[in-house]
Amino acid sequence: MIVNLHGLNSTGDNTAYKFLKTLPEIKVISPTYSVHNFAQGIKDLEKTCHFNEYEPLLFIGTSTGALYAENLADKYHGSAVLINPVVSPKQLEQFKGLNKNHKTGVEYELTQEDIDTFPVNPLRHHARKIFIEEHDDILDHSLTIEKYIDWCDITKFEGSNHRFSHWEEILPDIEKFYYTVTGQVAE
Repeated sequence: MIVNLHGLNSTGDNTAYKFLKTLPEIKVISPTYSVHNFAQGIKDLEKTCHFNEYEPLLFIGTSTGALYAENLADKYHGSAVLINPVVSPKQLEQFKGLNKNHKTGVEYELTQEDIDTFPVNPLRHHARKIFIEEHDDILDHSLTIEKYIDWCDITKFEGSNHRFSHWEEILPDIEKFYYTVTGQVAE
């Protein structure tokens, strides 16, 4: 199963989900959760998704969702694909204060207390694949490269938008990675 994890100010019905659900014969779920507070977000996800550590899982996290993908992949013995990832809670500090979810219109305040609920360093027990747009207008991806260059497969695209725009190009890679890390066979 693929679990799509959205970023700050988005929902489970995002662009990533629209592309991922076109993958044949792979179950994809894309929950909406309280992404701005890690502790609450994990509770939301575990309550609605009922993860099973014995089911082959691939967590795909976009932006802030990448922090969730890494944590859940470690906890449930899965793997992770990170798209334009937030790699440190410190990167969220630029969003402190009043925010508005682009999809729902709901306003909320991101506090330092919320940011402090995010883990600082993920474990390294699972396979990862990373896709980034090099000139992201929100995140500095030199931090992503610096953090993961020695032990992850990173694919860089030209681009200047945080809304990843290369889904059609990476979908075959994600499908192949899914079958590789889950040990399942495509029918």
